Amino acid sequence: MKKNDWIIIVVVVVLASAIYLWNNYQSTSVESGAKFVEIKLNGELFERVPLEVNKEIVVESEWGNNVILLDSGIVKMTNADCPDQVCLKTGEIHLVGSNIVCLPHKLSVLIVGSSEDDIDAIIQ
Repeated sequence: MKKNDWIIIVVVVVLASAIYLWNNYQSTSVESGAKFVEIKLNGELFERVPLEVNKEIVVESEWGNNVILLDSGIVKMTNADCPDQVCLKTGEIHLVGSNIVCLPHKLSVLIVGSSEDDIDAIIQ
């Protein structure tokens, strides 16, 4: 490799590192406010709880049953009797804008910020 090749490689690595660090800094500053978990059933608010609460929420509806676990700022679906089990495979969520959806049960779980105009993880 020539000297100019090494210079280009170093510049690209430095720029990539700077972008990564800036994005990481932005997400931590946005995430510093209060966060809530909104559980919606058939598009209507079923329950809204602070993310910091440790709680198990059972959702029983005409479409099926789900169990949602809130534990130390992490949310996950632990049980669902839907046929495809996609909501269980979603895993854990913890960032504003992240969600878990169970389409057969018309259920959605979304992490939201303290106000409507908060920047979420999707916008970043």
